[in-house]
Amino acid sequence: MEYGTDILSLLQSFELQRVAWLKKFGLIALIVVLLNILFFIKFRSNFLPSLLFGFIILVGSYYILNTKYKKQLQNALIPKLIEKVDPNFRWEKDKKIDIELLNRLKIFSHKIETITSDGEVILQDAGKKVNLSFVTLESMKIDTEEGEHFTKRFDGLIIELKLGKNYNQKYLLGEGEKRAEFEAGDYINPPYMGLKFVGSFGDFSLYSEDGESRLEDTIVQKLIEFKKENKKDFWAIFEKDRVYILVDDMHNTLEFSLFQTLETQNFILEYVKLLKNVKKLI
Repeated sequence: MEYGTDILSLLQSFELQRVAWLKKFGLIALIVVLLNILFFIKFRSNFLPSLLFGFIILVGSYYILNTKYKKQLQNALIPKLIEKVDPNFRWEKDKKIDIELLNRLKIFSHKIETITSDGEVILQDAGKKVNLSFVTLESMKIDTEEGEHFTKRFDGLIIELKLGKNYNQKYLLGEGEKRAEFEAGDYINPPYMGLKFVGSFGDFSLYSEDGESRLEDTIVQKLIEFKKENKKDFWAIFEKDRVYILVDDMHNTLEFSLFQTLETQNFILEYVKLLKNVKKLI
């Protein structure tokens, strides 16, 4: 998958900003080097402390400039990138998935206490809606020696679909018949969710409350195709008028650095691909 013209143009505009920040750091580095050379000529016996002080200034300057650069991109790049993929997409930075919903669905064998998220991407089109967010979910664990501490249960992507349809009961579509383990340490347990095995669809298994299925083949095929495109394991829970898709081990791996161009960030390509594949689900 290659960058489209609009997205490439967007990345190039941010690349100019990166170069501007890099020039600021380069100027600071030049001043530090010149001062150290001058100090070496005048005070050779005390050159080592001067060199150490210069190194501290360089590291501190890089940290400050790189932090400002990161904040600038985090607040500007993602919204504009989303808009370039589809103007119907929008990003809500402070929105998070409902913890009580996750606990009610019994997706996890432990009660989820905390959620860390970078916000939600939302798409509404023709009465249908999709929300997606990268999240880390943790539960509370009480240890006799360590006391209370949090344990990671899931670290990946959660997608919520509202397709304008109602499902007659709760369903679970996932990878194989074996217990579905998450990278972060928890697992999906169909009996714990009150579900019975229905049957297999290739590498996928389907569960429902009564052991029967009245799901339309269309949505099942779309989900299977979604898995093929993203090459990541997932589990989909159908309830009422929603579908909740959990994609394990898919992270927001965007790392901003003054020394790294955005065009070499694999995350950008993967993020654009993900948004386009999610749009196909509705």
